[in-house]
Amino acid sequence: MKVSVGVVVSLSSLLLFGGVASSSIAEGKTSLSMQAKEKAIAHQEKGSTFDDEGNFAAAIEEFKKSLEYDSEEPNTLFNLGVVYLKTNKPSEAEKIFEKLSKILPNDSEVFNLLGIARSGAEKKQEAIEAWERSLALQPDQQKVKDMITEIKTVASNSAK
Repeated sequence: MKVSVGVVVSLSSLLLFGGVASSSIAEGKTSLSMQAKEKAIAHQEKGSTFDDEGNFAAAIEEFKKSLEYDSEEPNTLFNLGVVYLKTNKPSEAEKIFEKLSKILPNDSEVFNLLGIARSGAEKKQEAIEAWERSLALQPDQQKVKDMITEIKTVASNSAK
């Protein structure tokens, strides 16, 4: 099995960024019915439990069920995207983090993970763009700067 540089970057970066929703992602929506919100939260909690247990397929299903009740819930989207990265599904993760970047356009962590997903999907220039957006929001991220340098170095060496 061939492991691309993007996948290695993805897995190591998941450790860097934790794989759990940050407090800035914890914003909720108030327009949902209380019953829908409760169902969404119940599925989200089940998904998180499955994720913690390493049962990623079940976690994905629970997060998707949660999104049926609240399709723009930031915590659920974040956690689903992270599980997609953990299961080497960068294209699916990219779609989730793109959606989340529109919901939370000022969250540097979302752009970091979008960059990781794009890198894993072999979209190196787009990964760099996502990481540069993250750095514009929070300039003091040395590990993000290092990932940009690494991806540029690999691209430069491949071109030779």
